[in-house]
Amino acid sequence: MVEPTIRDFSECDVEKLTELMRKLCEITKVEFDSARWQKSIHQQFQESDISHFFVAELEGVAVGMAFATARHAKTGEKFGVIANLIVDFKYRGHRIGELLFHAAVDFFRQNHLDSVRVAVRKESPEALHLLKKLGFNEIITIMEQRI
Repeated sequence: MVEPTIRDFSECDVEKLTELMRKLCEITKVEFDSARWQKSIHQQFQESDISHFFVAELEGVAVGMAFATARHAKTGEKFGVIANLIVDFKYRGHRIGELLFHAAVDFFRQNHLDSVRVAVRKESPEALHLLKKLGFNEIITIMEQRI
Protein backbone atom coordinates (compact mmCIF):
# COMPACT_ATOMS: atom_id res chain seq x y z
CA MET A 1 0.00 0.00 0.00
CA VAL A 2 1.17 3.53 -0.81
CA GLU A 3 1.86 5.75 2.21
CA PRO A 4 -0.92 8.23 2.94
CA THR A 5 -0.10 11.91 3.11
CA ILE A 6 -1.51 14.44 5.55
CA ARG A 7 -2.39 17.77 3.99
CA ASP A 8 -4.52 20.85 4.52
CA PHE A 9 -8.26 20.82 3.89
CA SER A 10 -9.47 22.33 0.61
CA GLU A 11 -12.94 23.06 -0.76
CA CYS A 12 -12.66 20.06 -3.11
CA ASP A 13 -12.70 17.80 -0.01
CA VAL A 14 -16.17 18.84 1.16
CA GLU A 15 -18.12 16.04 -0.56
CA LYS A 16 -15.86 13.19 0.59
CA LEU A 17 -15.50 14.58 4.11
CA THR A 18 -19.25 15.03 4.35
CA GLU A 19 -19.60 11.32 3.54
CA LEU A 20 -17.06 10.47 6.27
CA MET A 21 -18.83 12.72 8.77
CA ARG A 22 -22.12 10.99 7.97
CA LYS A 23 -20.44 7.64 8.77
CA LEU A 24 -19.01 9.04 12.02
CA CYS A 25 -22.50 10.13 13.05
CA GLU A 26 -23.84 6.62 12.27
CA ILE A 27 -21.17 5.06 14.48
CA THR A 28 -21.83 7.43 17.36
CA LYS A 29 -25.61 7.31 16.91
CA VAL A 30 -25.86 11.06 16.41
CA GLU A 31 -28.27 12.42 13.82
CA PHE A 32 -26.37 13.86 10.86
CA ASP A 33 -27.44 17.36 9.88
CA SER A 34 -25.94 18.20 6.48
CA ALA A 35 -26.63 21.94 6.69
CA ARG A 36 -25.10 22.16 10.17
CA TRP A 37 -22.03 20.23 8.99
CA GLN A 38 -21.53 22.48 5.97
CA LYS A 39 -21.85 25.56 8.18
CA SER A 40 -19.47 24.13 10.79
CA ILE A 41 -16.73 23.57 8.21
CA HIS A 42 -16.54 27.31 7.64
CA GLN A 43 -17.17 28.37 11.26
CA GLN A 44 -14.52 26.15 12.81
CA PHE A 45 -11.75 28.39 11.57
CA GLN A 46 -13.40 31.47 13.06
CA GLU A 47 -13.56 30.07 16.62
CA SER A 48 -9.82 30.25 17.21
CA ASP A 49 -6.77 31.84 15.66
CA ILE A 50 -5.11 28.47 16.16
CA SER A 51 -7.15 25.97 14.12
CA HIS A 52 -6.27 23.52 11.42
CA PHE A 53 -8.25 20.99 9.36
CA PHE A 54 -6.12 17.98 8.38
CA VAL A 55 -6.98 15.60 5.55
CA ALA A 56 -5.44 12.17 5.02
CA GLU A 57 -5.05 11.46 1.33
CA LEU A 58 -4.20 8.21 -0.38
CA GLU A 59 -3.60 8.08 -4.12
CA GLY A 60 -5.46 11.35 -4.65
CA VAL A 61 -8.49 10.45 -2.52
CA ALA A 62 -9.39 11.92 0.88
CA VAL A 63 -9.63 8.92 3.24
CA GLY A 64 -9.62 10.59 6.64
CA MET A 65 -9.86 13.87 8.51
CA ALA A 66 -9.24 15.57 11.83
CA PHE A 67 -9.92 19.07 13.08
CA ALA A 68 -7.49 20.63 15.55
CA THR A 69 -8.22 23.81 17.49
CA ALA A 70 -6.85 25.64 20.52
CA ARG A 71 -8.83 26.38 23.66
CA HIS A 72 -8.09 28.26 26.88
CA ALA A 73 -9.18 26.98 30.26
CA LYS A 74 -10.29 29.40 32.99
CA THR A 75 -7.10 28.41 34.83
CA GLY A 76 -5.04 29.90 31.99
CA GLU A 77 -3.96 26.55 30.57
CA LYS A 78 -3.83 26.45 26.79
CA PHE A 79 -4.81 23.09 25.32
CA GLY A 80 -5.56 21.62 21.93
CA VAL A 81 -8.74 19.78 21.02
CA ILE A 82 -8.88 17.17 18.27
CA ALA A 83 -12.38 16.66 16.87
CA ASN A 84 -14.13 14.85 14.04
CA LEU A 85 -11.32 12.38 13.49
CA ILE A 86 -12.42 9.60 11.20
CA VAL A 87 -10.78 7.26 8.71
CA ASP A 88 -12.73 5.61 5.90
CA PHE A 89 -13.58 2.03 6.94
CA LYS A 90 -11.80 0.62 3.86
CA TYR A 91 -8.52 2.16 5.02
CA ARG A 92 -8.55 1.41 8.73
CA GLY A 93 -5.64 -0.54 10.15
CA HIS A 94 -3.06 1.32 8.06
CA ARG A 95 -2.01 3.86 10.73
CA ILE A 96 -3.90 6.72 9.05
CA GLY A 97 -5.60 7.68 12.32
CA GLU A 98 -2.20 7.77 14.02
CA LEU A 99 -0.80 9.99 11.27
CA LEU A 100 -3.71 12.41 11.70
CA PHE A 101 -3.19 12.50 15.48
CA HIS A 102 0.54 13.10 15.12
CA ALA A 103 -0.08 15.94 12.64
CA ALA A 104 -2.50 17.57 15.10
CA VAL A 105 -0.17 17.13 18.07
CA ASP A 106 2.75 18.58 16.08
CA PHE A 107 0.54 21.55 15.16
CA PHE A 108 -0.26 22.09 18.85
CA ARG A 109 3.42 21.87 19.84
CA GLN A 110 4.32 24.48 17.23
CA ASN A 111 1.70 26.74 18.78
CA HIS A 112 3.04 26.21 22.33
CA LEU A 113 -0.04 24.51 23.80
CA ASP A 114 0.18 22.65 27.10
CA SER A 115 -1.82 19.49 26.32
CA VAL A 116 -4.21 17.78 23.91
CA ARG A 117 -7.76 16.64 24.62
CA VAL A 118 -10.05 14.38 22.66
CA ALA A 119 -13.66 13.45 23.41
CA VAL A 120 -14.50 9.85 22.55
CA ARG A 121 -17.93 8.27 22.53
CA LYS A 122 -18.32 4.81 24.01
CA GLU A 123 -19.61 3.65 20.61
CA SER A 124 -16.07 4.14 19.24
CA PRO A 125 -13.92 1.48 20.96
CA GLU A 126 -11.37 1.63 18.13
CA ALA A 127 -10.79 5.33 18.81
CA LEU A 128 -10.43 4.71 22.54
CA HIS A 129 -7.91 1.93 21.86
CA LEU A 130 -5.90 4.19 19.53
CA LEU A 131 -5.83 7.03 22.05
CA LYS A 132 -4.60 4.76 24.84
CA LYS A 133 -1.96 3.38 22.48
CA LEU A 134 -0.82 6.95 21.75
CA GLY A 135 -0.45 7.75 25.47
CA PHE A 136 -3.72 9.57 26.20
CA ASN A 137 -5.25 9.21 29.67
CA GLU A 138 -8.91 9.38 30.64
CA ILE A 139 -9.50 12.50 32.74
CA ILE A 140 -13.29 12.83 32.89
CA THR A 141 -16.45 10.86 32.21
CA ILE A 142 -19.48 12.78 31.01
CA MET A 143 -22.93 11.36 31.64
CA GLU A 144 -26.04 12.37 29.68
CA GLN A 145 -29.75 11.94 30.02
CA ARG A 146 -31.93 12.72 27.00
CA ILE A 147 -35.02 14.76 27.86
